[in-house]
Amino acid sequence: MTPDLRHGAGDVFEIAVTLALTFVLGLEREEAGAHHHAGAVAGVRTSPVIGLLGHALGLLSPSSLLPAAVVFAVVGAFLLVGYWHKLQDEHIGVTSECTALVGYMVGVMVAYGRASAAVALTVATVLLLTSKGPLRRFAHRRMRSPPSSPNTRRSDRRHQDLVDRHGCRFGHAAEDEAPVSKFP
Repeated sequence: MTPDLRHGAGDVFEIAVTLALTFVLGLEREEAGAHHHAGAVAGVRTSPVIGLLGHALGLLSPSSLLPAAVVFAVVGAFLLVGYWHKLQDEHIGVTSECTALVGYMVGVMVAYGRASAAVALTVATVLLLTSKGPLRRFAHRRMRSPPSSPNTRRSDRRHQDLVDRHGCRFGHAAEDEAPVSKFP
């Protein structure tokens, strides 16, 4: 019995797709880690390895997602332990760990024939990761300007009247004036 080379070539192509997509995820994490002078949990080597693990599980269990789900939990547990150890030294977020899990899922998705969905997931993830600054500014702006209500508008008018009368905000004078009292 001879192996079906057409199927083997397809596997090689899918593995290359998994490698490329997870390399992009790892590259973004490496770049972010270098920018913040912190090591990436899963950079240009570890992200593809995690993606290949997901891909291999997908190939080995084509009729059931259970093995891939179990290994997802195991990989998540390893990442959680690594996060806990890093947390002892410094304040860090979990973005890199979550990105590693996305890389695992990208590998699984490609193995299950969902390469276009894996590409979309990778692109969406990279866009979110590289848009941290604008997304945070947007969120902070939204937090500072609560929805307008009659009470809020009345309070804003009172505050503006105080600013207009006393030339200060929150008890501070303008930069070129002497300090004023907090109370009119």
